[in-house]
Parts: sequence; C-alpha cells; structure tokens
Amino acid sequence: MRTRPITRRRFLAGTFVGGASLTRSFPTLAAAPRQTAPDVPIAITDVTVIDATGAPSRPHTTVVITGERIEVMRSSATDHNLDGIHVVDGAGRFLIQGLWDAHVHTFVFPWQPDHQLPLFVANGVTGIRDMGGAVPERVSDDMGAGFPMGAIATIRSEIASGARVGPRIICGVMVDGPTPGWDRRVRRWHR
Repeated sequence: MRTRPITRRRFLAGTFVGGASLTRSFPTLAAAPRQTAPDVPIAITDVTVIDATGAPSRPHTTVVITGERIEVMRSSATDHNLDGIHVVDGAGRFLIQGLWDAHVHTFVFPWQPDHQLPLFVANGVTGIRDMGGAVPERVSDDMGAGFPMGAIATIRSEIASGARVGPRIICGVMVDGPTPGWDRRVRRWHR
C-alpha cells in the first residue's frame, strides 16, 4: 500500500466520510500536524448530505472541495469530469457541515490542547468557543498557571497554517460574579 502524506485537508475529508475510513486512508495520523494542504481538489462521491437546515437529506451527492471551500454539490447521477481530482468514495456515509461546540474548557490544563484539539476535528467539530481557560498575560504571570492569551494566539496561527490540527477557536477569560468559584476568573483579579 502506498502511503501519502497526511494533510489537514485529507484528514478533514476522511473524517467527514466516516471515522472507520480514517485508519485505512491515513495510516500515519501522527504526521498530520506537519503537513500543508495540497492544491488537488477532493471530490466526495455518492455521499448523503445533511445540511442541518431542516431540509431533507440529499442522498447520492458529489461534493467537490477546493482548498478549504466547497466548490460544488451536485447529484452523483449526473455526468461530470473528475480528472485531476482526488476521489473519496462516500457511498453509505453521511456528510454534514462542520459543527461548533460553544462551551468547552480546552485551556485549563497544559495537556488539553494537544489532546483535545485533534479530537474535536476527528469528530466533526471545526469551531469551538472556550469558556474561560485563557487568562490575561499579567494574571498568568501572577498565578504561574493558566494559558496566556498570547499562547492561544500562537495555537490559532499554527492551526490556520496547517502546522497543527484543530478547530477554529474563539476564547476569552472567565468572567464571574462577586463571589468567584475559581481562582482564575476575572472578578478575583479586579478588586
């Protein structure tokens, strides 16, 4: 079997057509963070598309992805040229848009980003909103703990460049009321 380098794009395409195909398609998943996206478009053929709008599912659909964008979705029954396109057989599988998890705590402990960020992507979560593991630089210095906002900015840029596998990240510091329940919440540091 010929082993091809794993890219963020190939990892995502394999994830979308089903977790069972990941090990077959990507035998060396550990290489994923070190690769960049190729210029070759990907066509996922004969897949059932669920658009999450409440519309009926669209079985036997071909989805062509160029770069990180969906270029076209059309019936697999129609005749179309797939020359020069990497084809992934999606028969019997489902494709949905990337999901968002709007309440995560990925930046509380140092091991979490390396462990959790690839798992989000492997499970179809392409965007997260972290609810308070990040702390301002001066607070991190005072506490000797927490993820400084600058460290999270570095992780974001590594994901954007393809150097690390992970979802898009929105985060901020945890804001609390007059009696904070955790020492990393903003209220405690603004007395």
